[in-house]
Amino acid sequence: MPTEWRISYRHGLWVTIGVGVVLSFALLAAGLRIDASRQKVRDDAARVAASSALRAQVDALESSVRDLAGLFVASHNVEPDEFQAFVRPMLPRSNANALVFLRDVTEAERPAFEREQGAPIRELAPDGSVRVAGHRSRYIVVVRAAFASRGIDLIGIDALSQQGRRGTIERAERAGSPTATGSVALARNGERGTIVFTPVMTGSGQRGFVAGTYSYRVLFNALRHALARDVSFRVASGASVVGAVGHVPRDAERAHLSFGGQAFDVSVAAPPEGGLRFGPLGFAVGLLLTTLALILQNAMRSRRRLAIRDARLTEAFEASPVGQGLAFRDGHFARVNPALCAVTGLDRDELCRRSAVDLVHPADRDRAQELVERALNEPATAVGGEVRLLAADGVTRWAQMHFTRLDDEELGSPLLTQVIDVSERRGLEVELRHQAEHDALTELLNRRGFQRRLGALLDHGSPGAVMLIDLDHFKAINDTLGHHVGDQVIHAAGAALRHSLRAEDIVARIGGDEFAVLLPGADRERAEATAERLVHAVATEARVEDMGGGHGVSASVGVAMLEGQFATADDALMAADLAMYDAKHAGRRRTAFYEDGEASSTRSRLQWVDRIRSALAEERLTLHAQPIVDLESGHVHHEILLRMLDTDGELIAPGSFLPIAEQFGLMGEIDRWVVTRAIAQIAQHPERDLVFEINLSGSSLGSPELLDAIRTALAVGNVDPSRVIFEITETAAVTNFEQADAFARELSGLGCRFALDDFGVGFGSFAYVKHLPFDYLKIDGEFVRHSATSPSDRVILESLIHAARGLGKRTIAEYVEDAETVALLRELGVDMVQGFHTGGPRDLDEVIAEAPRLV
Repeated sequence: MPTEWRISYRHGLWVTIGVGVVLSFALLAAGLRIDASRQKVRDDAARVAASSALRAQVDALESSVRDLAGLFVASHNVEPDEFQAFVRPMLPRSNANALVFLRDVTEAERPAFEREQGAPIRELAPDGSVRVAGHRSRYIVVVRAAFASRGIDLIGIDALSQQGRRGTIERAERAGSPTATGSVALARNGERGTIVFTPVMTGSGQRGFVAGTYSYRVLFNALRHALARDVSFRVASGASVVGAVGHVPRDAERAHLSFGGQAFDVSVAAPPEGGLRFGPLGFAVGLLLTTLALILQNAMRSRRRLAIRDARLTEAFEASPVGQGLAFRDGHFARVNPALCAVTGLDRDELCRRSAVDLVHPADRDRAQELVERALNEPATAVGGEVRLLAADGVTRWAQMHFTRLDDEELGSPLLTQVIDVSERRGLEVELRHQAEHDALTELLNRRGFQRRLGALLDHGSPGAVMLIDLDHFKAINDTLGHHVGDQVIHAAGAALRHSLRAEDIVARIGGDEFAVLLPGADRERAEATAERLVHAVATEARVEDMGGGHGVSASVGVAMLEGQFATADDALMAADLAMYDAKHAGRRRTAFYEDGEASSTRSRLQWVDRIRSALAEERLTLHAQPIVDLESGHVHHEILLRMLDTDGELIAPGSFLPIAEQFGLMGEIDRWVVTRAIAQIAQHPERDLVFEINLSGSSLGSPELLDAIRTALAVGNVDPSRVIFEITETAAVTNFEQADAFARELSGLGCRFALDDFGVGFGSFAYVKHLPFDYLKIDGEFVRHSATSPSDRVILESLIHAARGLGKRTIAEYVEDAETVALLRELGVDMVQGFHTGGPRDLDEVIAEAPRLV
């Protein structure tokens, strides 16, 4: 072969090889670009599917938390069975690990709360064990809970004792909306997860929180089911990765999701289709052609794989329970799934002639258009909100619409629309809002709803009148005829008030037997006429058949004119309340107006309430004692008597303040103060022969707080219980027979003794008294004072002594004022006497100083 031929051959060979190499690398580059583009589409679709699945999970949990919060807001008390029936269906729907209700308990409320629950508040120790909670100013305690799986019993656990909860609870309290923790260890099973708290105020006024939890394991399982097989994903919160499946490159694009104040980033990586494979480049044309053939074969195989994966994504799109549609530049749907047809009531052809905004109710279209524009400006980010849809059947439905622009220029950057029908939840929210502001018995507004409307009227500075209406003697109807009759009376009274008012007037039931009326724009003349009409309507119409027509109720009405002097609804209602009490004390079944600055009997009583509260707070109550002498042995007991010191040091007799304390519910606190101080005096002077008789009010009978105070005082002072005798009036014992019996038997079991005061006032009570565990009967002084000179009083006195002896009780005669009466009582067999003849009341410290010492 000539030399020039060899050079040409080699040149051609190298050209062929060079062309083959260039062509091979050109095909490789083209294939890599196609693969990268397809990979990006798969990554984008997988990322949208992952963020949508995650959003569906957290939305389901948040919806369950809101629904549960609505239940507690609308209910006075949610019993355990009611809670479980309401929550159990939610757990599988929301994939929640647990749904719980937590009570907000202060340190001062802890003892009462633990008695109510029957167990102490607990906390989780660092080693995972459960122990009694230490003392702190506040506890957030689990009182209702439903769990999806077994684990530690969290009832009674203080959430503030668990790491990572306190800050979230405080943020939720400030925000007033669902707030999520970061990644925390769930107390029940130790898995990592997130807890969502939202604050609630129950229908009974209790503060608390509703919380829902989900574990990342359950969340990731849901993501696995939502994504095609072999798709890797990573979920991060800030710089912290909360979980990952498979490998996701650190520079992978992220979808951003915000939930309960926590930001989550979702990154995904769809499995690669497989890179192009190359064999050794041959030095011959045949080897080059073989290599090119292998490259083409590999490309064809890759396309088949991509087609299979695209088919899977298409299948997931079609089978999704969430309504979905893809739209391009003209805004009209190019592709929709059956779920979107179902929620709109339109077929595919009709939907593809419309845009997403066309489906929205005209009133919400501006809102929907705003969401679309935001999504177009923020690629790969889901933008959503709740709007109303106008379905084909003409029915308006509420839906959550989410828009996501897929960042794929080759496909025209389609807009993915997702639609979820939330009409049922919105309907439930409307019903719960109605229940939260209405009284279940009368269907009238409740206090909350009335105060909101009254506050709006005051904010606008509009004139009018507010009335507070209280049913007279309603408690007697409840006690004598039963609560079912009382409920009928309340219902009838509410109807009578409603029928007696104009359409624009507002009536509400704000308490057990209290109603309120708002008269917008009314002057004093119309307010007075309306009040008189309401008094008449209640008296004539608030009757039911069970009452036999012979029983009924009347109404006392207090009126406050709205003339710019009240800053808040509470101020206006308080003024009407003062006027209402003036009407009651003027004889009931009448009307009284609030006159700012004028004296009223109610205002005077409230001033006394303030004086009593101040005396309790400033330790200006003091104890006196009057001797009770045993006629046979000469042994002396002492009755403890209460006095109050005015700010200037002057003694105030009990008759001036105890009736008011009884009326305004202060006797429980006063009784606890007296019991604690009296028993402490015995404890401080164990060497003295002291036996104290302590009076208890009828309102304290059966009080758990008083029983606890007595037990504690006896235990702390190591006092012999037999040195304490409790006095209860006959009227209180007969009126509250079951409570008096249980109370007396409880303390008799400790060793305390009891005296029945004012015995003989009601002869009809003998049948009850014989069953009560009293040791002493104190004969009312009305039968003692003139017994030495009045034959009739002596006959009655002998009968009472005989009855007491027959009942096996010791007797104490009160109001003994002379020696003749003492001699008669001794003759008749009375055991002990009390009165000014044997000694008047003296300061307790003086009495103790002169008491004999124990031998």
